[in-house]
Amino acid sequence: ELPLAVEVLNASGRNGFAAQAKKILRLKGADVVLTANSESQAKTLVLDRTGRFENAEAVRGMLNCSSAETLTQMDLKKSVDVTVVLAEDCPLQ
Repeated sequence: ELPLAVEVLNASGRNGFAAQAKKILRLKGADVVLTANSESQAKTLVLDRTGRFENAEAVRGMLNCSSAETLTQMDLKKSVDVTVVLAEDCPLQ
């Protein structure tokens, strides 16, 4: 089974937050293909891009971010399974 392709967007305003998430996700077997900054928001979103909600749930579990909201938001133009829009509410331990 291929690893999940994930993009991490930093919406926390904290430097290096997406890179920290990338390390955690890679250690747990995800393939983080992109990290970038995003507009600031208060709550972390984990978006299923391919119609497989369980992928987004798995990524949320890898990040151990119980406050994150998991949604299906199909976008087949993106070459990722899951998009994480990472906010301050995710402690990343």
